[in-house]
Amino acid sequence: MKEQLYTVACILASPRTAVATGEYAALSEMTGLRTFVTEFAGHIAAEASRT
Repeated sequence: MKEQLYTVACILASPRTAVATGEYAALSEMTGLRTFVTEFAGHIAAEASRT
């Protein structure tokens, strides 16, 4: 992202014990899953509107 090769990134941390619960933590709001999915959906919508 720093070199502007990507528009958004997602970084998650999860303990090994989370295999059953799906527990995870985002390292920051900027690289969290919600931000990633929101930005990705925006890109999809923009591409869909072009065709």
